[in-house]
Amino acid sequence: MARIATLLTLACLSLVPAQSDSLAQSALSFPNTNIALHSVRQVYQLLVGFEISSDVTLENTPIELDLSGMDEASAFDAIVKQRTGYVWNMENGIYNFYPKRQNDSLSQLIIGNFVVTDATFRDIQSALFNQPEVREWLRLHHAIRSGLINSTAAMPPKGAPVPEPKKISLNLRNMQLRLILNQVISKLGTDQWIIGHVAAKGQFAEYVSIEF
Repeated sequence: MARIATLLTLACLSLVPAQSDSLAQSALSFPNTNIALHSVRQVYQLLVGFEISSDVTLENTPIELDLSGMDEASAFDAIVKQRTGYVWNMENGIYNFYPKRQNDSLSQLIIGNFVVTDATFRDIQSALFNQPEVREWLRLHHAIRSGLINSTAAMPPKGAPVPEPKKISLNLRNMQLRLILNQVISKLGTDQWIIGHVAAKGQFAEYVSIEF
């Protein structure tokens, strides 16, 4: 996924030791929440879901983290102290980080009935955006689905055989969207989901994406 790959490249260029070289691996500065969470996910080998807030003012300052003496819960707490517009939660071994204001949070939307059968990740993305609750949320928030369809899965080398995409089935009722996404990544065998909100430049609409 080009956008996430770019963010990770920036992460490598942006990590700044807080003290001497001996502490470079523990005391670091991260330019935004997404990169800080990526580091926590990698260090502790976690499954993580993240809904990026549409409030761009949350990213006005870097995030400072010293992971050397922290467990994963303390790391999430440290991020929330610096990004007070977010909350975090862990259920069934998957950590979710999402906007505190429920009205502004797509991931906290209750989905009455979500059913997919033998669905690939692309099928799941389409099914989610076709849910009546999601369509209504987008309408009320003057938002539209992002035209980009992405995946964290690495593309095979040119000429290499393309593996059959993994397919899953789900039948879930009256569940927050984030908990549905947790089940999706658990069954797909991926380690993250991300809901993105991007303001359309010069337009009133906002683009929303759901990526695995």
